[in-house]
Amino acid sequence: MQDYLQGHFIRAMQQVAQRLKSMPHVLGYGPMNEPGKGYLGLPSLSAVGGFPQKQVLVTPAESILLGAGFPRRAPTVRLENMQPVITGEAPLNPNGVSAWQSREHDIWHQVGVWDFDEAGQPVIVADDYFDDLDFLRDGLIPFILRYAEALRAVHPAAILFVESTSTEAEHFALSAAQLPNIINAGHWYDEQMLFSKRFDGQTTLNRRTLEQVHGPAAVQALYTANIAELAQLSRGPMGGIPTLIGEFGVMFDINERSAYRDGDFRLHETALGMIYNALDANRAHATLWNYTPDHDPAQGDGWNGEDLSIFSPALRTNPTDPDSGGRAVRGFCRPYVQRCAGDLLEMQFSPEEAVFQARVAVLAAAPGPTEVYLPRIWLGADPQITVSAGQVALSEQRLIWHHNGGGIHTLHVARR
Repeated sequence: MQDYLQGHFIRAMQQVAQRLKSMPHVLGYGPMNEPGKGYLGLPSLSAVGGFPQKQVLVTPAESILLGAGFPRRAPTVRLENMQPVITGEAPLNPNGVSAWQSREHDIWHQVGVWDFDEAGQPVIVADDYFDDLDFLRDGLIPFILRYAEALRAVHPAAILFVESTSTEAEHFALSAAQLPNIINAGHWYDEQMLFSKRFDGQTTLNRRTLEQVHGPAAVQALYTANIAELAQLSRGPMGGIPTLIGEFGVMFDINERSAYRDGDFRLHETALGMIYNALDANRAHATLWNYTPDHDPAQGDGWNGEDLSIFSPALRTNPTDPDSGGRAVRGFCRPYVQRCAGDLLEMQFSPEEAVFQARVAVLAAAPGPTEVYLPRIWLGADPQITVSAGQVALSEQRLIWHHNGGGIHTLHVARR
């Protein structure tokens, strides 16, 4: 079944590549968005793992029996400090509807994961069925290699944007030696914000220890360390490949949708600012999720109940203003180095002081100038610009910095 499903998916993506391969702006393809472990590697199907879905705590074993058409009862929970607290019990599948056409079609019954006991009741008889399997070794990496071979048969120059799960990322040892021309495109979110839809800038969850960290400085340090881990994975086990944080963003319906009531996006700006600080500190490339041009306040982004769009037409009051309709614009519209005549050593922005600084190791024979985006929303139309060497010219919101020779050059920009 796995070969059948993967084969159809990969051949479908081959058709996509066949149509896109001649387009110069198509860099490559991502084998799978946010791949999940499923049950691979679970020591016990009867153990609870991960975050509860829809406030009900269901084990994999119970899920298998529910799908087979057996009514069950499961604990209801609420999240307290990101830990489930049991609040009661709820009936599940009370009508005994099966996901399978017949008992003979139930794959879990076929392979002996469950059977009937002497009393005729369904029971799990192979609780450790998946224990000897490894998600990366037996699942994701073989799939990516198969996908890469098929896609590159059609589009040989394609870059592959690969990712694992957040819990397995540090073990994702697929390297450039094993598969050339790849990019580590793992996603990153504040998981406490993601699952609880709450944010105050004062606390968050350390996903490794499952403990809270407290204070803005500690939250910022954790964000920066998390991004650093992804970058280090690229530099180390993955053989020195580039890092692109394939997704990051903030939920605009946090804190009981308070911004919908008062129009105050300052906490969202704070959240975005802290994430961008972490990206800047690690000089990491990233793509912000997301821009939804038809965002709807009632439906959000129109997918899976998510609400992360940085734009909503419902807020657009001035069609001639490109910022009109934007949400938390000051959080994501920040100064940054767009092109660098060498190596970018450091880049940081202080929203409190409206000061941007960068340090560049300029090549002796630089192929062109360094280009820096300086948004008026933060720095005004005529910021104070200081460089250690070279000449600068500001056109609209773009600074062109020409260098005279190589060496370490610095840039300081402040609002007047």
